[in-house]
Amino acid sequence: MTSLKSLQRLYLNSNKLKSLPNAIGELTSLKSLLLSGNRLSKLPTSMKNLISLEELDLRYNRFNHLPEILQSLRSLKKLNFDLMERDDERVWA
Repeated sequence: MTSLKSLQRLYLNSNKLKSLPNAIGELTSLKSLLLSGNRLSKLPTSMKNLISLEELDLRYNRFNHLPEILQSLRSLKKLNFDLMERDDERVWA
């Protein structure tokens, strides 16, 4: 991902992703990361390096708590997030 260091927007909505690569933290110019409608339940710690990130969409995933790594995202202005209930049987395409 080092060749993508100047990337500012990344749309990965509805891709059935279960995890993100640690290399996501190398995208230090990233301002918008849209990950809704996947199967994520955690975020890589390397995301703390996303110092330019202003918008993060984590809706419709499999989080059952707010990821602690979000505290490190000092430039974050917009967060879309929801929790999956334990008995929630939603299936997101």
